[in-house]
Amino acid sequence: DGSQSTLRPNFELYRFDPDIPDPKVASGSPSAWTTSGHAGTWTTPTLQNGQTYWFRARTEYKYTFDGVTASMSSGWTTTGVCAFHIDTGKPLPPTVTSTAYPECASPDDPDTCTAYGGVGAPGAFTLTAGSSDVVKYSYLLNGGALVTKSFASPTASTAVTLAPNALGLNALTVQTADAAGNTSTSVTYFFRVAPGTPAVDHWAFDEGTGTSAADSAGTHPAALSTGAGWSDLAR
Repeated sequence: DGSQSTLRPNFELYRFDPDIPDPKVASGSPSAWTTSGHAGTWTTPTLQNGQTYWFRARTEYKYTFDGVTASMSSGWTTTGVCAFHIDTGKPLPPTVTSTAYPECASPDDPDTCTAYGGVGAPGAFTLTAGSSDVVKYSYLLNGGALVTKSFASPTASTAVTLAPNALGLNALTVQTADAAGNTSTSVTYFFRVAPGTPAVDHWAFDEGTGTSAADSAGTHPAALSTGAGWSDLAR
């Protein structure tokens, strides 16, 4: 009868060992029997960090004959190896470098450092992982939106271009993560930003009359198109 709960998986867990035949760590089955097509879950004992394991499975069938309940099993899976690696260690903190916006010499007194660049002037920053298994870099500038760069394989460093949005002290906070989702301690890179280069030309359009707008920063008055008018409400 296909509606009866008569099936469950069996599991065997082994530890990879390069020196001896892989020892079996544990085996077990879910306590509940199910019908065909349903998943069964079994919880392993505590596993060792940094160790690689593999497992195999088979199907167990429960039946009753002459009033006696027994079971039989299929063969074990043989195609491929279902392997996994235990990684619970956090990556070491990353480092940040930039030639466009050098780090303040003393994080404890960042206001004394030299200002570079300018507000809105883009600069390159290099984010370097502290560990060899990092696949994700997350960063934010001055508490703004969090940006994440992810990679398919471990990546030692990545370059990002950022335009500082604050005059004076700026803070770039960076954190990394490995493929297992373990995250590093975040680090904050302090740098100081200069006001930037003054405008080459500036037109305020505040004359109110006439056919040109004066350039208060340079020597290029703006000629207004024919028929342009002035208003107390707009320019």
